[in-house]
Amino acid sequence: MKYLFIIGISLNSWALLGQSTPVGPAAEQNTRTLASSANTDNAIKWFNNRYQGVVGHPFLLNDWQQAEVELADGNLAQTLIKLDISKDELWAVLTTGDSIIVNPGLVRSFSILNHDSNQRRAFEFILGRQPRYSGYFEVLYSGDTYTLLSKRKKEYKPAVISGSYVTGNPYDEFVDEESWYYIRKNNELIFLKLKENTIIDILGIPARKVLKEKNLDLKKESDIVELVKGVDVRANTTP
Repeated sequence: MKYLFIIGISLNSWALLGQSTPVGPAAEQNTRTLASSANTDNAIKWFNNRYQGVVGHPFLLNDWQQAEVELADGNLAQTLIKLDISKDELWAVLTTGDSIIVNPGLVRSFSILNHDSNQRRAFEFILGRQPRYSGYFEVLYSGDTYTLLSKRKKEYKPAVISGSYVTGNPYDEFVDEESWYYIRKNNELIFLKLKENTIIDILGIPARKVLKEKNLDLKKESDIVELVKGVDVRANTTP
């Protein structure tokens, strides 16, 4: 079903309406004429009532978070932030409180408090050779040899409402995607596929020993952290 919304009528249109007001089928035909591509006055717009708005949000956390931020020039500040993980943009309120910045890399790093665990979550901006290796990454573990980072992502799925017969959701939606994990060693960022052979290729034989000893489940982020921590400790332990 479609509705009509009158948004404006020109003086010429008013003059025509004053002369004669069609009714019945003639009125419907007149309305369709006004709403056609020949309507240069844009007097009428069609709206499709299938659209049901937006489900979800593009942010890591929907509420504004109090954060400690490090600017690109090295200065530190306390301000409110939101991390848009669909576009990989950081929204930060200027300390003056009168505007928001979203410039990539203007904030070098930031940390927020996780109220569930009462621990801080740290993020840093990395400019890499490809989009997959650029943006804001969460630092899950920072060791002497290995650092584990994660890139959080959400996918935007637009509503499907055009056409007489349509399939798909009548609403825009933000859907969580799987997190991407990375290992940083000697300032090199390496994408970490969560397969045992790939992990061993990147982290070496100690990774196989840690996986076996701790019986880790690579589908759990806490176990991935435990793996990298275990390998890092072994790498920095004198035999």
